[in-house]
Amino acid sequence: MKRLLKSLEKFSFYLIVLICFSFVGCEWLKFKQDPELPSATEKPIARIYNKFLYPKDLEGVIDKNMSYQDSTKRANNYIKNWFKKQLIIAKAENELSLDQTEIERKILDYRYAIIAHEFKKEYVNNHLDTTITADEITRYYESEMDNFILKQNIFKGAFVKLPLKTPKMGRFRKLFRSQKPEDKEELRSYCVQFALNFSLEEDQWLNFDEVIVNTPLMTIPNIVQFLRYNKNYESRDESGIYFLKINSYKISDEVSPVEFVTDQIRNIILHKRKVELINKLEDDIYTKADESNEIEIFD
Repeated sequence: MKRLLKSLEKFSFYLIVLICFSFVGCEWLKFKQDPELPSATEKPIARIYNKFLYPKDLEGVIDKNMSYQDSTKRANNYIKNWFKKQLIIAKAENELSLDQTEIERKILDYRYAIIAHEFKKEYVNNHLDTTITADEITRYYESEMDNFILKQNIFKGAFVKLPLKTPKMGRFRKLFRSQKPEDKEELRSYCVQFALNFSLEEDQWLNFDEVIVNTPLMTIPNIVQFLRYNKNYESRDESGIYFLKINSYKISDEVSPVEFVTDQIRNIILHKRKVELINKLEDDIYTKADESNEIEIFD
C-alpha cells in the first residue's frame, strides 16, 4: 500500500494531461447512469490488485479552471481514497460471507433513492409556496403554544461593553437611559465609534444567558431575581465596563413570546408544506399511472 501511495506523484502530471485531452469540448461535471468499460487502448493511471483506475474515472473530479497544483492535489486525494476503498472491499470480501444478490439490490435501491431525492428536491424548489403570513404564524403559535416553552432566559433591552477609558462617559450614560429617537441615533453613533460590543435593538428578544457570557454578570446567584429588580445595571472588570438595560423579560419554563419563535414556526410550516407537496406528487403520479393502465398486478 505504501509503495502504491508513494507513486501518486508520478501519476499527477500524466493524469492531468490525459484528462485535458480526454474531455476537451465535453462537460466536466456530469453523471453517468451506467459506467462504460475502458477501451482496449486506454491506459490506466493506477492499479491495486486486479482493479484499474482510468482517466475517464476522474471525469468531474478536476475542474478545467483549477491550477496545476490544485488539480494535482485533488487527483492525488481521489486516487488515494480509491485505493482505500478497494482495500476495504477486498478485506470485506475475504472475511465476510456476502450475499451478492442482496448487495446488488441495495445498490439499486440506493441509486433509485438518490434519483428520487433529486427529483423531489427540484420539484419542491419549483412548486413550494414559501409565502407565510403573520396570521398563519399566530394561528400555529396559538394552537401549539405548549410546544414553545422557553429553555433559556430572554429579555428586551440593550447591552453595551465599553473600554475602561472611554471619553464622554457621562453623556453616554444619559443617552443609554433615554428613549428619545434623536438620542438613540446619537447612542448608536457613539457605540459604533467606541464600543467593544453592543446590541441596541430594544424591540427584539435577546438570549440573556448568551449576552452575559464572559461578563461579571455570569456570577449572578439568582438570575430571575436580577431580571425582576434591575432595569439598568452597570459593572466592570479588567477588560471593560458593561451596561445593561432591561425593558421586559421572560424566564425559562415560561411560554415563549411569538416573536422569539417566529423563525422556528416559519420553518415548521414550510416543512409541513414540503411533506404535503411531496405526498401529493407521489399520489398524483401513482393515480395517473393507474388510470392509464400502466400499473398491473399479476396473480
